[in-house]
Amino acid sequence: MNGIEWLQELKRSLHSNTCIVFYCENEKYWKDALRVSAFDYLLKPYQQEDLRQIIERVRYKFQNNDSGFEQSVRKLLLDDRKFALQTVTDFLIVKRSEVIYFQYNNSSHVWHVFLTEQRTAKLRVSITAKDILNLNHSFCQANHSVIINIDYLASIDKNSQCVLYPPYDQLEIVISRRYFSKLKESLEII
Repeated sequence: MNGIEWLQELKRSLHSNTCIVFYCENEKYWKDALRVSAFDYLLKPYQQEDLRQIIERVRYKFQNNDSGFEQSVRKLLLDDRKFALQTVTDFLIVKRSEVIYFQYNNSSHVWHVFLTEQRTAKLRVSITAKDILNLNHSFCQANHSVIINIDYLASIDKNSQCVLYPPYDQLEIVISRRYFSKLKESLEII
């Protein structure tokens, strides 16, 4: 399999911010590389200046990501319109208000989303806690393996147990000390 075939096969499981740079022997492959969404390409043997320019473009992309995918998703989530979560098999179309919490499964190494109406879905392997937290200010980390939607948070008891609004008040989610201060920062406390 060549690099272009490999990228076509792998593309679905890559994070949207992944920057693929093809290292080609011949100029005839650069168009094919760009057609399969490569960020850029280098010709063999590469010149230091060419590599430096690509690195600068990658840095610029991440520093100026205001108009990128994550910013678009944040805007959608603010008014609770539908958005897509990429699962291991497809795209799940949901609203922020349908998301109760996310939980990381250590055995399968993926995040699961738990939705209203007792629906669940396994998210794509490349999705990280940071990706989820960056979606919306309502998603806050409770402990190393749980991110809650604070719109469903009714209280936190003296044992650091998160009490959600009914009918989700039977869920047992403990907030760790490490994340409690971050959660307090996201809430207006009187």
